[in-house]
Amino acid sequence: MVKRMFLKNRRKVFLPFGFHLVEDLVPLFEAKDSLKKSLSREAKTRLRWMDYYQETKNVSLTCRHFGISRQLFYYWKKRYNPHNLISLENRERTPKKRRQREITPEQEMRIVALRKKYIRYGKEKLSRMYYRFYRETIRT
Repeated sequence: MVKRMFLKNRRKVFLPFGFHLVEDLVPLFEAKDSLKKSLSREAKTRLRWMDYYQETKNVSLTCRHFGISRQLFYYWKKRYNPHNLISLENRERTPKKRRQREITPEQEMRIVALRKKYIRYGKEKLSRMYYRFYRETIRT
């Protein structure tokens, strides 16, 4: 039994097993194009590498064609997920956790002033002088 409905001037066909031609296939087809548009230029280039490799099944030929090293190709091939094209995007290189500052801006200004005044002193002697002047300890 096939039921028919109309939605936005498109014919919506409900099949008996719950699969909808317009609702299920058309959005997937349109999503493919929108994903390619939202990728960066570098990711699109890497996607071309993978498409060319799928056609030829030859890594050496692919690397020679695009002028890249095999090592670079295998790096991106390992990361490539055909169901998630965002896997071809660059990842963040900054650390997830950064070290917190151990001194306040006021202490930093004091240290800079001591370093300018006593240019030849090392960090241990300057830390002792800092304690003598300001009665605070700082890490060396």
